[in-house]
Amino acid sequence: MSDGADFLKYVTERVVTYWETPKAPEERRERRMRREPWVTRWFGQLLPVGIGIWLNSRKGEREEAAESPGISQSPADYA
Repeated sequence: MSDGADFLKYVTERVVTYWETPKAPEERRERRMRREPWVTRWFGQLLPVGIGIWLNSRKGEREEAAESPGISQSPADYA
């Protein structure tokens, strides 16, 4: 019975030291860096890139329209 008690004590000590030692911040950072972004996991690579390009082009159009408010883009104004 003594061997069983000694083994249980050894295992308990090991588990408690494992629980009490904090993980190194470098390990957490590495794990986060290895993980791919949620957008890529959900939608793949092509869809997020396409949406990003589309949004950037729309932002450019709005900036161009804001820079020249007096110039109309409709063909009816030129007739």
